Amino acid sequence: MRHVAIIATAMIFTLTACRKTTDEDALRIANAKSAEQQQQKQLNHAKFQRDFVADARTSENLKQQFPMEHACIMDLCGSEFQKYPSITKLIEAATTPTPEQQKYYETYIAPTLAKNSELLQEKALVGLEVLNAKESAFPTQELTEQQLHTIHTIYWVKNKAKNAGLDYYWNNTLPKKPFFAANIALYQMGTWAFFSELHPNLTLQESTKAVLESTQSKLTQLANIIQGAEKIDPSIAAKINKGELITAEEAKNLAAFAFSIELMHHFILGEGRNVIVNIMEDHTFSKEELFKIYQESGIKTTLALQSKSTTPNNCQPRYFQSINLYPQAQDLEKFKKMAELTRQEAMEQVGPTQPGYDKIQNLKFHYPLTAEEKSTAWLQSLEMKNRVLVDEITALDKLDTKSLYAMFLLRSITNSPDSAKTDQCPTIPEKEDVTDKTNTDTSNVSISWYSVRFPEMGASILAHEIGHNAYKASSPQSTESTKQCLERKQGTDKYLSEDYADLFAAKVMIRLKAKHQISAGNIGCGLMDVPQLLFNLNEKSIHSSDLYRALQVKVETGEKVPASCEQLAQRDGRAITHSCQ
Repeated sequence: MRHVAIIATAMIFTLTACRKTTDEDALRIANAKSAEQQQQKQLNHAKFQRDFVADARTSENLKQQFPMEHACIMDLCGSEFQKYPSITKLIEAATTPTPEQQKYYETYIAPTLAKNSELLQEKALVGLEVLNAKESAFPTQELTEQQLHTIHTIYWVKNKAKNAGLDYYWNNTLPKKPFFAANIALYQMGTWAFFSELHPNLTLQESTKAVLESTQSKLTQLANIIQGAEKIDPSIAAKINKGELITAEEAKNLAAFAFSIELMHHFILGEGRNVIVNIMEDHTFSKEELFKIYQESGIKTTLALQSKSTTPNNCQPRYFQSINLYPQAQDLEKFKKMAELTRQEAMEQVGPTQPGYDKIQNLKFHYPLTAEEKSTAWLQSLEMKNRVLVDEITALDKLDTKSLYAMFLLRSITNSPDSAKTDQCPTIPEKEDVTDKTNTDTSNVSISWYSVRFPEMGASILAHEIGHNAYKASSPQSTESTKQCLERKQGTDKYLSEDYADLFAAKVMIRLKAKHQISAGNIGCGLMDVPQLLFNLNEKSIHSSDLYRALQVKVETGEKVPASCEQLAQRDGRAITHSCQ
């Protein structure tokens, strides 16, 4: 029922996410003189990258325009730049394959991708044929009550902002439902969070089986309403039923499919049914209105364009990037041990009598895939899509006129000018940027490929994310003096949450070094991919500049602050070099 699934509208989540500051963020400075403001504009347009040691042009440009910042950056982060490569350059380099990777792509992926393109074209052609043969009877079709209810469900979910009752229900009631909360966890923390959120007391094998059984049951009920509904991929079902752990890509497909079925079942046959019934009592689409929706959707134009898209996408750069950034299995296992050491030291930092202790102990860490898993995951995904396409093509010829009309009405409602575009290449989440983040409400922490690839830096980033949870669990009284200190240093409370997490990370870094001889990286230096000034005034940014963060970590870990940075702080009249410990 993928034609139903596509109405599962993408949601916007508020995350406590710790990413690189943008070029604009990095190139602002408080209390700047007019001449310095002009220099900011020049630097803003230059969009320098960070590799100061390897790129003499960047180094010289920064040195000439911002000599004090350049001196502080190099004295503070120069050695870290040697140890931790520029994220931008890592991402660029990841598009270059090894000979073995190129051979694998040409032998296995390229033919499967070409087959996918052929099947998409064939499905569009068959769709056009059956529509041309049967659409003359569409205006007189008497759709069943359940078909009408389903069509109204799809229409109003897609247009929920137009109905105050549904909009309120979507934003206030649905998030409390387990399947909806699980989908939020998936988008925030990754695939496996969907299953652990639904079934926190089960193993992954047990939770995937529970999701499979629930989805199959609800899908059977829905398939009786909308004919031609897609089935769960049989290979996934077979693995789960044999007690095997499915791959991350298979889990991603199952989770997305399960959520769409749960959502539709909720509004068509479940608790949310009355929400749609109430809407239909105010107005039910007439036959004429339904046929107008079909006619004006441009669905046949979309199919015609899809039927002519014969050239498969060139996915090689994105495919190689999607695997080359990811860690090897042994690196992941190594980092998992470091992550648990970081958790333990964070707990000790908080203390067993404090509420943050239990919260940190119960945090769920979500790790990235390994390079090997990524290398096969996309091929498996393509193969699954191809199997589904074959089934869908076969089913189109077998549908009666009423069921065909109902199905294409659903597709008409969700059709858009972009529907003809088929991007078959693997998804690169957030351009494979560093995506470590936490949700303090659900106690989840998502760990990026970068943290695992560079574990000492990853330990600092993880400690920062844990710091957000410690902050969340702390009483206002216990953190008041620290918050006041951080606010005095900044002259604002705008960056308080992020600065507190950096301070917490610095304390954990001290413990890791003292007890485990782990020299954790400076998070400000590690994330600095563009030249930095000391302060930023971007109203949209929740982070201090990376230079400020790097300097604060240096101060709070008790290391000697370079004289160049002391001079920079004095020039700008800020107490950044004062400790809040």
